[in-house]
Amino acid sequence: MRASRLLLVLLAGSPVVAQQRYATPDWAIDLSDYGYSDYLIYTSGPFPVDWIHEMISGEWAAAIGYDGIPLTLPERSMWLEPEFTYPTWTTNSNFTVVEPLSFPFDSDADGLPEGYSVIANADVEIRLDHDFVDTSTGTPMGEIGGSVLSNRYVLRTTYTIRNLRTTPLTGVRFYTFLHGHPANDERDTVLAAYDSASYAGALSTWRYDVTQRSQNTGAIDGTPTGCLFSDRIGMSMDLAPADWGLGSYRGHDGRPATGLHLDVENDTLGNQTTLGPDEVAGAQRRDLGTLQPNAAATVQVLLAVRSEDLSPNRSAPEVCVRVQPGSPEPLVFVDKGACGSASNAPNAWDIVAGSLDSFFESGGTVLLGTMECVANDLLVDRATDRSVVSDCRRGVYFLAREAPGTPVYGVSSAGSIRYPGDGDCAP
Repeated sequence: MRASRLLLVLLAGSPVVAQQRYATPDWAIDLSDYGYSDYLIYTSGPFPVDWIHEMISGEWAAAIGYDGIPLTLPERSMWLEPEFTYPTWTTNSNFTVVEPLSFPFDSDADGLPEGYSVIANADVEIRLDHDFVDTSTGTPMGEIGGSVLSNRYVLRTTYTIRNLRTTPLTGVRFYTFLHGHPANDERDTVLAAYDSASYAGALSTWRYDVTQRSQNTGAIDGTPTGCLFSDRIGMSMDLAPADWGLGSYRGHDGRPATGLHLDVENDTLGNQTTLGPDEVAGAQRRDLGTLQPNAAATVQVLLAVRSEDLSPNRSAPEVCVRVQPGSPEPLVFVDKGACGSASNAPNAWDIVAGSLDSFFESGGTVLLGTMECVANDLLVDRATDRSVVSDCRRGVYFLAREAPGTPVYGVSSAGSIRYPGDGDCAP
């Protein structure tokens, strides 16, 4: 069930397809050994509490074609990933893992993760190198006649394709495929564009863009939540593709009967420049020509995202602290704006804030990660929040005082999270 934020957070560590999570301060993606992902989460900024801020929930995948591809295939191209999820179906891949995807590491000391895996069949070996890049400003995402800047972090993936045959491998083609659900929108309301124009900005040479965008409330079916987001997800290349296409990719229960995935398999991309509203997908093809025995060629692609909170009254400098009645722990909520009347907040308590973006699971218990002191020895029912308080997600706070013999925060028997503290919000 993709509707539950909490359930998905708990399940994310063990998805159906074995994956590693590569994360930046603003977004994270789960990648398989084959470079496939069905799970890209935007973790920066507010979002409705009952939902998670997904951007893909579809497909980020790649495929290859070449002359003499296994004759058992009716198609001209083969996917790298054997098993797609949501929708779930088995592809025509005959690749196996030579080296599984590494745990994220940071060899270039830029504070962002990178890693690699190696897969192969009888004809080719493909090494996949993933490296997050901090653009500082974002990179242009082309949308026909204009562009917007992405989030500052982008993922650069390099595919190195090596010929394992003892004879030349001819007609080598490589495809990248993206089916996004920006703003967690799973309706047929997403728009797509292919744009090869040049726009000024960081990494501007990566100008061959497939951008998918949607405005949505954050609920997968567009149910009103009091929130509104304008999201984009896109892929780009630094060299012109030999072919590209936009098409549909509809449904979530099995292999779609029609759609762009078939165009990739049959090498029939249609060079569309705009598509939608629909459940959309985009693909690009690079032609690598002939590879001599043991020779290799590379393809690079950027994956970028952007999210804008268009919700009304997004933040306020003053927030109202309200104690939750009947709570065994002094759990409080913080709402935007001044209190209409006193909320009977107890005197001389500290307020400790937990980030709702940092859920983690330990021993079957859901905990909050980063804890932040908002106020010491609170004597009134108002406080100034250090971060944005949005209509889209109420800040959750906890009143705390030192409890003898309990030097760290934990979970009460009733399930609320408490922070014993030492009187000044220090752990």
